Amino acid sequence: MQLFNSTNAIGKRMRTWDQVPEKSLELRRVQAYVLLAIMDSAILILAFFCASLLYFGRIIDSQTVDVLRFVIVLHAIIALYNGAYSIKALRSPLFSAGRLLSAILQAAGLVVFIFFYTKTSEEFSRVIFSLGIGLFVFFAIGARYLFIRLLSHWWGPHFSNILIIDAGGPELNMPYSYHLCAQQHNLSPSLNDPEFLGRFGNYVKNMDRVIISCPTDERINWTPILKASGVRGELVSEPLRELGVIALRNEPGFTTVVISSGPLGLRARIFKRFIDVVIGGSALFILSPLMVTIAIAIKINDGGPVFFKQQRVGRGNLLFGVFKFRSMTVGETDPFGLKSTSREDQRITKVGRFIRRTSLDELPQLLNVLRGEMSLVGPRPHALGSNVNDKRFWELDDRYWYRHALKPGITGLAQIKGFRGATEETADLTGRVSYDLAYIQKWTPLLDIVILFQTLNVVIHKNAY
Repeated sequence: MQLFNSTNAIGKRMRTWDQVPEKSLELRRVQAYVLLAIMDSAILILAFFCASLLYFGRIIDSQTVDVLRFVIVLHAIIALYNGAYSIKALRSPLFSAGRLLSAILQAAGLVVFIFFYTKTSEEFSRVIFSLGIGLFVFFAIGARYLFIRLLSHWWGPHFSNILIIDAGGPELNMPYSYHLCAQQHNLSPSLNDPEFLGRFGNYVKNMDRVIISCPTDERINWTPILKASGVRGELVSEPLRELGVIALRNEPGFTTVVISSGPLGLRARIFKRFIDVVIGGSALFILSPLMVTIAIAIKINDGGPVFFKQQRVGRGNLLFGVFKFRSMTVGETDPFGLKSTSREDQRITKVGRFIRRTSLDELPQLLNVLRGEMSLVGPRPHALGSNVNDKRFWELDDRYWYRHALKPGITGLAQIKGFRGATEETADLTGRVSYDLAYIQKWTPLLDIVILFQTLNVVIHKNAY
C-alpha cells in the first residue's frame, strides 16, 4: 500500500503525508540487531575453528573452545554497549566496522588480562588466539558491509520514521521524512480537545521522531502535546540555530543552552600531545646539527641575532611568542606582522631568502611545540597585525577567530592544500580558514600523520618567500 506521495522538490527523499505508516520500524531494527549479533557470533566461531584447523590440523580443539567462550561473551557485551548494534551502525558501513573492531579488540584485551591474572595463559595458543581474532575482523567487516547494503536495498536508505509537522514555522527539508501540514489537517494544539489529541496520537504512534516547525510564540502550546504523546518530540528554534546551540543542559533552578565545547576530548588531547612530544622531540634532536649550521650561517651573514620572536595568536586567542630563525636584516624585522612579505622583499637577507624558500626558518618552532604553545599540526598562527589590502584578517572572514579553538601548528591541512606563504588576496585567507575549520572538525590521529607526511611535498613552495 502506498504510504506517501513524492514531492517535486526532493522526489522520494521527502514524503508528503498520505496515511499513517502501518508499522513502526522499531521492531525491524531490533530484528536487524539480532541478526547482526547472530552473524557476528557465527563468524567468530568460524574464525576460531578455521584458525584451529590451520594450526592444529583439526577444527575443534579444547584450547580453542576455552578461549572462544570468553571472547564471544565479552564481545557481545561490549558490542551491545559501544554502538555496534545501533541505527548509525545500520546506516554507515564505516561506523559499523569501527564499532565492531573496537569491540573485538577490547574483548581480546580483557581475555588476555583474565588469562594472565588467573595464571592460565599457558593453556591456550597465542597463535590460535591472534589468528582467530584476525580472521574474525577480516570476515566480519566484509559481512557487515554486505548486510548493510542488503538492508538498504530492502528497506531503502532510512531506518527510522520521522514526521515533520509544518505548523507555520520555517520550512524544513529533511531526507526520507514524512511531512504533514497542520493547517490542512486541522491540527491546533489543545489539551482540552480529546478529539484532536486522539488524531494527533494516531499520526505519531509509529514515529521515531516528531519535529514541529511553528512560530516562537506557539512552542509553549505544542510542548505539552508532544510530552503527552509518548514519542521523541522536537521543536524547531531558529533563534537557537542562529546562536549555534549544540545542546541543552538542565541545572537545579535553571536551564542553559550549550553553544560551544572544546573540539577535542581529554583522551584526544593527551594522544595529540603525546605525538607532539615524541615526534617533535625526536625531530629536534635529529635536526639539531642542521639548526646549528643555520645559526652559524645567520651569524656570519650579518652578525645579528640568530632567532626572531614574534607575537602570534594561539589557542583560545591568547598571544604567545613564536620562534623563527631570523631571515630579515636586524633593523627591518616586523614584530607585529604589519607588512606582508613580498616576493622581492629587500628586507630579507641572503641566508634568509634560502631558509624561507625551504621553510627551514620554521624549525625553531619545535621549541614552541615542546613548550606546549604549539602542536606539530594545527592552524598556522598569525600575527595580530596580519592584513590583506589594509584589512585585518578577522575583518575579511567572520569565522577567523574560530580557528583558534585548537593549538596552532607548524603545519596544517591548509598548508598541504596549497594555502601557505604570503596572504596576498582575500581568497588566500578564506581558503585557509575553511581548511583550518575542517581540520578542527574532522581531527583524528591518522589525519595528523597524513598531514605530516604530505608536508614534505610542500616544504619548498612557490609562495614561500
